Amino acid sequence: MARTVNEIQAAIVAEKNARAELAGLTSVSSTAIWVLWTWVIATVFWITESYFDQHRADVLAALNSLKVMNLQWYVTKAKAFQYGYSLPSGGVDYAAVDAAAMIVTEAAATELPNQIRLKVAKGAAGALVPLASGELIAFTAYINRVKAAGVRVNCTSGVGDDLQAGLTIYYDALAIAADGSRIDGTSATPVLDAVNAFLAAIPFNGVIVVNKLVAALSAVEGVQLVKINSLQAKYGGLPYTDVVDQYLPDAGYCNFDVAFFNANISYVDYATL
Repeated sequence: MARTVNEIQAAIVAEKNARAELAGLTSVSSTAIWVLWTWVIATVFWITESYFDQHRADVLAALNSLKVMNLQWYVTKAKAFQYGYSLPSGGVDYAAVDAAAMIVTEAAATELPNQIRLKVAKGAAGALVPLASGELIAFTAYINRVKAAGVRVNCTSGVGDDLQAGLTIYYDALAIAADGSRIDGTSATPVLDAVNAFLAAIPFNGVIVVNKLVAALSAVEGVQLVKINSLQAKYGGLPYTDVVDQYLPDAGYCNFDVAFFNANISYVDYATL
């Protein structure tokens, strides 16, 4: 940002005062020749800096107009959405940033035939929820304003897919009690804790991989063997289907059925095998 003429002149005078060979320039009159020259030079510098500011603005505007609108661009723009704010006429960026109004915390863009599907959610990881009806309407209008011309973007924000699991855990009786709690008292539900941590670590719109879930549970201290008796998922009003190898949540995230889990987990002393 260009400095003012006075700021530049003050810097020149400060430099003059620091030089012994210019100590004779002592007049404080505003019409002294040396004072007038500092003002002239300061004005020239101010004009130059102002031109640089304008040049920078022109270059940035050109770069913004040349941005490649790939899938990540749509994700970035989705998270930049500010609920309740209007965009400048013809612009794709807000005039000011209000972090409190940026309600979209998770987004994922996928390319489908003849369209891009843009999934979004709000809230913290592990506690995501869909955008409210009014919020989704405003978000869709925003995306339609900033998207590439001719591109159809399907904006969705749904309740998390339902995920339920039934397990048999073979445990080491030195570390885990018959009810599944840790003997040292550090956790009453170490297996459930591991499931929740595993799901929370999956990125938005990430795939739930069965083998990775087994590995995460097997890493719990005292768990010797994990047997998945059932692992099912569904979205919306559709029926549950078995998750054989992996599952991609339609909403981009899952809600784990803890009640079902607690009712369908059993613990077996590994030493009895």
